[in-house]
Amino acid sequence: LRVVRIMRFFRPMRVLIHSVVNTLRHLTWTVFLLFAILYLFGVLFTQAATEYFVNDYCDDNPPCPVSEAAIQKTPLYYYFGSILRSIFTLFKVLTGGVSWQEVVEPLEEVSIFWAMFFAGFLAFCYLAVLNIVTGIVCSTAIESANEDIDNQVQASLEEKAKYTEQLGCLFQNLDRDHSGQISLDEIQDLMKTDPQGTSAAFGAMQIPMETAWELFLLLDKDGNREVQLEEFVEG
Repeated sequence: LRVVRIMRFFRPMRVLIHSVVNTLRHLTWTVFLLFAILYLFGVLFTQAATEYFVNDYCDDNPPCPVSEAAIQKTPLYYYFGSILRSIFTLFKVLTGGVSWQEVVEPLEEVSIFWAMFFAGFLAFCYLAVLNIVTGIVCSTAIESANEDIDNQVQASLEEKAKYTEQLGCLFQNLDRDHSGQISLDEIQDLMKTDPQGTSAAFGAMQIPMETAWELFLLLDKDGNREVQLEEFVEG
C-alpha cells in the first residue's frame, strides 16, 4: 500500500478501495436484512403453495388423488415448493435472474390475493429497501472518500494552485504597465478610469472594493507603496 500511496497515478484506485472496504460493514447488514425479508416472504409463499396443493389442487386438476410426481412438475412447485425454493425464486426476481411475470402466473392459480401480495413484495423491495440501501452505501462511500487524508491534502493543493493562478490573473489585470509590480497610483487610476472593471476584478476573488485599498496597504510590507507579484500572491 505504501508503494501505491507514493504513486500518484494510483491515488483514485486507492480511494476506491478505501471506500469499498468502509462500505463492507453496511453491505454485511444489507445482506442480512435482505435475507430476512426473503425468508419471511418465502415462508408465506411456501405456505400458500402447500395449502393449495393439499386442499385445492386436486379439484382444479382431476383425477384425484394427484401423485407427488405430478405436483413436482408444476411451475408452482418449481418456484414455491419449499422455503429454499421460494427464497431462491424471490432472489432471482430481485436480481433479474427470472422474469417476475413467469413467477406470478402460478400464484394466480392459487389466488389473486397472492398475486397482488407478490406485486406488493416487489414494490416494497424495489421502491423502499433497495433504494434506501443504495443511498446509504453511496453516502458511506462519499464520506470515506472525503475522510481520506491524502485525498484532502491533494484537494487542498489543487485549490491552492487554482487560487494562486486566479491571483496571478488579477495581478496582471491590475498591472497595466506590465512592470511586474502594482503601485498605489495604478490602483487609484484604475478606480477612477474603470471603476466597474476594477470592482469586477476584485469581486472575482470575493474581495469587496471597500477593503481592496486596506488590503493593498497590508500587502505592502516594505512600505514602498508598491506590491510585487510574490507579495500579492503570498499575502
